[in-house]
Amino acid sequence: MKVKLDFVANSSSTSFTIAVKGDLSNESVLQALGVPEDSLLHSLAKSIADYMVGEAEVFDLDFEIRDYGYANAEEAKANRWLAKFIDLLDRGFTVYRGSASYNEGSATEQLIGNSSIKYEDENLIIRSGEN
Repeated sequence: MKVKLDFVANSSSTSFTIAVKGDLSNESVLQALGVPEDSLLHSLAKSIADYMVGEAEVFDLDFEIRDYGYANAEEAKANRWLAKFIDLLDRGFTVYRGSASYNEGSATEQLIGNSSIKYEDENLIIRSGEN
C-alpha cells in the first residue's frame, strides 16, 4: 500500500477538474454550463467559466506519481484517484486541476466552492465538488 504524506489542514476549499481534447477556453466551459446568452444568469455563468479557466493548472502526472511514491503510471493505477486521471490522459484529454474556496474569496469562487458541476461530452469533462 502506498501512503501520501502531506501537510494536513482544515480545508475550506473544493477541487475541480477540467479535461479537454484541444485547447481549454473560457467559451468551451461557458458553453458546457448551458446558460443561454439571453438569460439573466449568463453573466454569472461567464464569471464561473472565467474563474475556472483562470485557476486551472495542467495536471502533472509525473509529479503525482513521484509524490505518491509509485515507480510508474501502471503501478499508480492501483490508486483510484490517480487512476481516474491516467484514464483521461490515456483517452487523449489534457487534464487541468484547480480549487475554489467555499467560504473566502469572491462570490463567484464561493459559488463554485459550494456547488457540484458535472458535465461530459466527447471533448470536454468538468467535475467540481468531488474533492
